[in-house]
Amino acid sequence: GITKCYLTLRYSKFLLYLFCQRREQAMNELEAVNMLLEAIGSDVVNSLDSTHPDIGAARRVLQRKAKMELRKGWWFNTDYGVNYEPDAVTNEIVLPDTLSSIRMEDDTLIRRDKKLYNTIDQTYQFTSTQTAYKQIRLPTWDEMEADMQVYCAYLSAVEFVRLETQDVGLQDSYGKDAGLALIQLKRTHLQMLNLNIFNGANY
Repeated sequence: GITKCYLTLRYSKFLLYLFCQRREQAMNELEAVNMLLEAIGSDVVNSLDSTHPDIGAARRVLQRKAKMELRKGWWFNTDYGVNYEPDAVTNEIVLPDTLSSIRMEDDTLIRRDKKLYNTIDQTYQFTSTQTAYKQIRLPTWDEMEADMQVYCAYLSAVEFVRLETQDVGLQDSYGKDAGLALIQLKRTHLQMLNLNIFNGANY
């Protein structure tokens, strides 16, 4: 009734507020790289295209840590009930390169060679829509939610300091910050899941 509609509207506005807040607090990849460079006492840069000798290593650490965390599946990179249509010419279903994992509603279907494969019929060809029960995507750094960016940056700083300077005290300091960032990330994750459940999303 009216009360439920009013509550839904309030939660929708709250969801928009949280989204805007997270966007304002976002840490782009350049900021994250500079954080790692500062952690080892190196000069910061104005562009990721800089010839600074430590940029490549810093970006690799960021990407490795981010991928490790994203594979766990969070509210912003986990999708349910995604439909895939076979190609009109080949009848094959090519899956996105950005997928970390996918579980189909029909558990005889798996991902193989970046395409959907029927393990029973031993074929890549399909004649109808196939639905993924759950899939986890690997967004780029700038597509990640702000809380995940911050957590991955601090987590990467721990690793980068370990690799470049072996400063145990600095590792501990960044490790504590990473722990606090993880608490905030998990809190936001639960908030978003609860909001999605309230709005009828399939979680």
